[in-house]
Amino acid sequence: AGDLQDRGISTFMSEMLEASAILKTANRRSLIIVDELGRGTSTFDGYGLARAICQYMVEKLQCLTVFATHFHELTSSLPAQFPNGEIHNCHVSAQTSDKQVVFLYKVEDGPCLDSFGIQVAEMAELPQQAIMDAKATLKELEASSTIGQSSGSKRSHEEQEESSTDKSNKEWIAKFRKMDIPALLKNPTDDDEFQQALLQAVRQ
Repeated sequence: AGDLQDRGISTFMSEMLEASAILKTANRRSLIIVDELGRGTSTFDGYGLARAICQYMVEKLQCLTVFATHFHELTSSLPAQFPNGEIHNCHVSAQTSDKQVVFLYKVEDGPCLDSFGIQVAEMAELPQQAIMDAKATLKELEASSTIGQSSGSKRSHEEQEESSTDKSNKEWIAKFRKMDIPALLKNPTDDDEFQQALLQAVRQ
């Protein structure tokens, strides 16, 4: 997805329009390929939308889907939600050292347990100070995460977050299901009319 600056459509809105078109037109015979859905908004919004859209594909469309994501939480929450094998985790393997990561381009079973953002930044030769600051920030975020909590406390936190996320997901899906995507994607004769139609569809 890319932005349409002349129409005032951001990359994220373009991504949502494409996702909406897929959800409305795909069927059981479709092949859907999704790459990094939800990266253009906040972490919680992106995760909520990615999970909701993936869940919709599993429950409603039931077609073969390849869903690449940077949200590691999806690789555990969705298989637990669909325990009958509807979802299968795979990852592309890599070899890592202290200062280098080598991508092997080999698909293997199981979820990816690591992120390589800082290693890639080092390979791109970002200033060393920026790398050090990024590592320090990462450690702070990891220390403040819920990973270290007791199972009961962690489960309670996850249940509250899931309840709030599910409500938000349903509202977003309801909005996009009402949108006339083919009409919105046509080249309009008047940009103002296009904007009004788009805003009205989102608000309904």
